[in-house]
Amino acid sequence: MAESVNHRFNVRYMLNPSQDELRGLTRRHAAAVIATAYGSLTKITRNKARMAKWTYIIAPECDKPAFSGGLIEPAMAHPLIEVQREYIERAGTLIAIQGYLGLGPRALAVEWLFTPEAANLAGMQQVLAFPRSMVENPAQLARPFEPDARVIYTPDCAASGLPGNQAILVDLGRMETYVMGPDYFGESKKGALRMLAELIYHRGGLLLHAGAKAVTVNGRHTTMTIMGLSGTGKTTNWSSPSRTIWWSCGPAVRSRSPKTAASPRPSD
Repeated sequence: MAESVNHRFNVRYMLNPSQDELRGLTRRHAAAVIATAYGSLTKITRNKARMAKWTYIIAPECDKPAFSGGLIEPAMAHPLIEVQREYIERAGTLIAIQGYLGLGPRALAVEWLFTPEAANLAGMQQVLAFPRSMVENPAQLARPFEPDARVIYTPDCAASGLPGNQAILVDLGRMETYVMGPDYFGESKKGALRMLAELIYHRGGLLLHAGAKAVTVNGRHTTMTIMGLSGTGKTTNWSSPSRTIWWSCGPAVRSRSPKTAASPRPSD
């Protein structure tokens, strides 16, 4: 399988390291990590939830009616992105996780880039994403990975001058999300899902806050969708070992005509 990464940063890239390698990186580089009696690693995070209030779409103020969340002017966002770039190059290493949201021809190819202090997040994201081998055919696997979207995650790089000194900057034009300051895994997952929602919306669909899976009932194969508020058991039911995993979260409903779709634009 051919592996590649966009070498925009002058650093060493670790492409799709194993879970054992990521555990080792976590123990060396991540703060506040405790090994349990069962060998699991527990990370005590600064953030206990996603920070929607510190999430900003990069767009001029005149575009605010198109979005339900916060905006940041490009002239303010670009210096922060440059601060992140300088931080990454001082760190000298990036962990690259390459995978997909979903299965099939509409799956979103995503590349997540993490600095070493986020090795625990890289390990979690690698488990959650579908690997290339489950989505691509042999000819595609022989070619370098071509992501549709990218998440660049630096927990210890502060977004100085913004509330909380943290920021999730979303560039929907480039399909890139820059996470500066948060150390909570939800920003990695949501960073990709938010961009998937944008793509599906423009293709005439709506992304659902739900889970979906393939099930077998009395020998009949079918699919089911589990919808509900956060914390009500979607993932718990979805991840039951007695069922076949089909999609982790965010199944989509598509209209036959893109013009008939109507939904608020994604923000947080």
